Amino acid sequence: MNGKERTINSLSEHSMPLKRRDQDFDRFSLTDAQELRAESAHIDDLLSYFEDQTGGTRLPRRADVNPRRLTKYLPEICLFGTVYDPEGGLDDLTVQLMGTTVANFYGEITGQTVRQGAPSPEVASRILTSCRRAIDARRPFVAEASSLSDEKNHLRVRVLYIPLSEDGSYIDRIVCHVRVSLRSNVAQ
Repeated sequence: MNGKERTINSLSEHSMPLKRRDQDFDRFSLTDAQELRAESAHIDDLLSYFEDQTGGTRLPRRADVNPRRLTKYLPEICLFGTVYDPEGGLDDLTVQLMGTTVANFYGEITGQTVRQGAPSPEVASRILTSCRRAIDARRPFVAEASSLSDEKNHLRVRVLYIPLSEDGSYIDRIVCHVRVSLRSNVAQ
């Protein structure tokens, strides 16, 4: 399925069965964001914000991303534009906005694609895999990596990916919130 094929009524509508941990990959996992609301105040807060913006009846649009209302999260926010291949599958992402905390951690890549600018092919693969999952499911997902690299194996990253659609059908952007913490801090 690609970003164009079906619509959804809200960010919390589920068309696929939920599991606590949706999928485990090499050194990271994907989980439906709804499953993490109770244990993560920032995930619950961001999902509630977008549900309030949309009335719970549609996917968010770019205009629903109001920097004044998201001030405390802005340093950890990224906005990606989707780049689809001729068959309609996600091929890459253009980094349209990168918060200062994210840029300080990964390096500034605003204006580049994820494949061009990510600090490693593994990071690019994680981002693209996570965004494909959010696009295919048409709802928010959380990626968690407990070992970012050999040099950063004491850190953990949790990224909330929220698909955006201007027309309610075609997913043209992904907004994400990136939270990096020490591995011992589990519930952030």
